[in-house]
Amino acid sequence: MAVFVLPPSMAALEQRLRTRAQDSDDVVRGRMAKSADEMSHWPEYDYVFVNRDIAESVRQVQSILSAERIRRERLLGLADFVNRLRAGSQA
Repeated sequence: MAVFVLPPSMAALEQRLRTRAQDSDDVVRGRMAKSADEMSHWPEYDYVFVNRDIAESVRQVQSILSAERIRRERLLGLADFVNRLRAGSQA
């Protein structure tokens, strides 16, 4: 599973990078220069969303994790369980 998070705009991305105050201006400029190329890879991801609001983004990630936990191929023993149900056994 791969999740790609997009910024709501390039201006918002730059503001977020600067607000963190962890990187120099040169580093921020370099990251902004690479961002368009990085964004071009969004089709390679399973899930894509725009991070407009942090609380909503957290909910979206939680929803993705919940859904991924119950994917058929992740549920060990499901085939045996379904076969017992179909046979009328008490599971």
